Amino acid sequence: MLFLFFLFIFSNGFTQESDKTEKNNQKFGVHNVVLQLGYYSPSMDYWNDNYLPDLGIDEKFKGNLTYGGALDFRLPAHFRIRLAGSYWSYKVEVDEEIFFKSLKISFTRFSLGVIYAIAEDRIPVTPYVGLNGTFFLINNKLGRGGDISEEYGQDYSFEPIVGLEGALFKHFLLGLEFQYHFGNYVQDVNSTIGIVEEKVTVNGPEIILKLGYKF
Repeated sequence: MLFLFFLFIFSNGFTQESDKTEKNNQKFGVHNVVLQLGYYSPSMDYWNDNYLPDLGIDEKFKGNLTYGGALDFRLPAHFRIRLAGSYWSYKVEVDEEIFFKSLKISFTRFSLGVIYAIAEDRIPVTPYVGLNGTFFLINNKLGRGGDISEEYGQDYSFEPIVGLEGALFKHFLLGLEFQYHFGNYVQDVNSTIGIVEEKVTVNGPEIILKLGYKF
């Protein structure tokens, strides 16, 4: 995938103006605004390893698409601050209702990140690294007997970032980014002894395609 990304960039003639780039990297301002389409595969270990197997359900939570956007603010010395938001969900459905007919879990995520872009005037792409801190809202929808019950929660995670980006025709931004999420949340579960708390791990990789405008 990275090879195809590089090939696309070079074949379409990405250009950089070194003097302008260097000047822009020394002042504050909006660097870019992008739309993001990604694929995120969280562990969801409690659900996959305990809850679903205990009910005799073979289906598991898997990776799915993410949708979102981000706004990067330029700082001196090739640093940036990023504000981002995204959404991920996955639904487990069963043919015959046992305890439930469907279980949908979704994360609405709000992130604050710090990025360092490696200045390379001789190549048409900009590599960068960074770190996100993310606050995510959790929504569980349990479908049973024609009714839907919902649970809500929230927690935090953090993500190292590695990416590549380039500007086509100076302002059209194309990028490819990899994040790895570290985090978990606590799920309240009904049991024979009452409500117990189970930890759900959301560790997992996410790869993101970015399309946007570079200022």
